[in-house]
Amino acid sequence: MTRRSIVIVPLLSLLAVGYAEASDLSTVKPEQVGLSSERLERIGQVLRVDVERGRIPGAVVVVARKGRVASVQAVGFRDRAAGAPMTPDSIFRIASMTKPIVTVAALSLYEEGRLLPSDPVSKYIPAFKDRMVGLERAPAEREMTIQDLMRQPGQDRDLQDVPGVLQRGLVDPDDG
Repeated sequence: MTRRSIVIVPLLSLLAVGYAEASDLSTVKPEQVGLSSERLERIGQVLRVDVERGRIPGAVVVVARKGRVASVQAVGFRDRAAGAPMTPDSIFRIASMTKPIVTVAALSLYEEGRLLPSDPVSKYIPAFKDRMVGLERAPAEREMTIQDLMRQPGQDRDLQDVPGVLQRGLVDPDDG
């Protein structure tokens, strides 16, 4: 098995599990899970204005709470040129969204009590233990935490190599 396969297969498995779990969620009225129908509708109103002004072609918003879907709104166009409306099952190409998606996943794990933002990243990915930082490659004054990752620092050189560190942490270096 190649390094790429070792990393990609588990990631795809996680995505498949997440999709299966999401499709099993029941739909309820927002008030049944402590949300406001009126306030959720404001999200759709703002997005419709953005579509009308040409800021975005369309969007789909799903709000779930307590394991149940409280709101699904599709606005705008899946394909504006063809006049195809956006639908709740539209598929999107996402780019440069790794950090926000990982942050949402981490917050979901926090909500479930499975991790704390103050936990060191090395608790989950041992390759992050005893990191060297800065141009002089000195030992870090403290361990990087989950919260540090959620802050999404754009210029931190050590965090720019997170994919490389993840790959080195998940892949047997002797494997082809």
